[in-house]
Amino acid sequence: MKIGIVISGGDVSGMNNFIFQIARQANADITLFNGGIPGLLEKSHQDMAWRDLVDYSITAVPIITSGRTSRKLQRSEYEMHAKKKLKSLRIDVLIMAGGGWQPAVSEYP
Repeated sequence: MKIGIVISGGDVSGMNNFIFQIARQANADITLFNGGIPGLLEKSHQDMAWRDLVDYSITAVPIITSGRTSRKLQRSEYEMHAKKKLKSLRIDVLIMAGGGWQPAVSEYP
């Protein structure tokens, strides 16, 4: 399984451990999108195996940059850009954490 992760709303303590625990519990490889939703749309990403995340889980230096924008992802953007990029990267699940826009995006298949 391959999981994509997008963080929004700024850096928080425990973010690296959050990402590590997702990878560990799902026994999955992770694709991190830097810069939040804009990073997803621009395909600014890095792939990481869960074993590579162990060292990051105990450090305070963020492994991923979060996105902070008031702009909402529109359905047309999702259909035309994000969905295709997720498919091309073979991502099975997208997890979005932080910020207040996830409920609006979570309705998209």
